[in-house]
Amino acid sequence: MEVLRLRAQNDTQTMKKEEIKAAIKAEEDKILEASDQIRRLKNDLIAIANAECGFVVGEKVKVSITSTGIFDKKTVVEFGIFAGHEFRVSDNPEPVVYKVKKDGTPSSVRLYTFGKKIEKV
Repeated sequence: MEVLRLRAQNDTQTMKKEEIKAAIKAEEDKILEASDQIRRLKNDLIAIANAECGFVVGEKVKVSITSTGIFDKKTVVEFGIFAGHEFRVSDNPEPVVYKVKKDGTPSSVRLYTFGKKIEKV
């Protein structure tokens, strides 16, 4: 009798385990679906930002920032090649600009563009 009772308990625990595993799988599927939707929406937002910015991918741009010191105001200008937009820290797409090598090709080093003024050359 006792052996039958233990088997019955194990069967119900197994059924509960399977039900819990199925519920976990269903929730994970919802998370994956939501992640895919978020990725698609971010890609759409990047495409819109690329279209609205006025720069073409591969175009030479000027990145400038004005810093104010105690006694003077200084503007630092760097040249780069526009490579599109991406999400980094904020919820807004940020422009990606690569430094220019001496021969005029893009480098693999990025210019820091957050809060800087970007203009066409």
